[in-house]
Amino acid sequence: GSTSESDPLGDGSWDFGLSASVSTESFRWYTLVDVFWWKNTDGVKNIDQGDQLGLDANLGYHVYHDNERNWGAFVMVDLEARYEEGGQDVAGRTGGSRLTLGPILVGYWDNWMVRAEVKVPTWERVRGTQFTRGPAVNVGLGVTF
Repeated sequence: GSTSESDPLGDGSWDFGLSASVSTESFRWYTLVDVFWWKNTDGVKNIDQGDQLGLDANLGYHVYHDNERNWGAFVMVDLEARYEEGGQDVAGRTGGSRLTLGPILVGYWDNWMVRAEVKVPTWERVRGTQFTRGPAVNVGLGVTF
């Protein structure tokens, strides 16, 4: 993102990650377990966020499926554990550990999928003095093949 303004959109660094996951699905149940690592490289304007390591687990129930029209819905629960090394951004220190829990709703029709999730912090330990991240709401639209 741009770093030219007083409130930059990004830190100007090239970051990368690695993820390994396994999922299973039956007609009624869905599970996903994902382990991930994210490397945050040095940015500009004294931004150097720490690397991240995490675990994401989903358990879902297929509440409805219409086989003739290929549409349906899943209801899931998401558990995420994340550790971030100490670092620095424009707001101050970064880093710490947190555990989030929340519902996920997924609807699909033909090749389209919509997903909405709420992640509520159930436990959080930050490094130094910094704001809590608080609840997060994510909405996504996708195409399946």
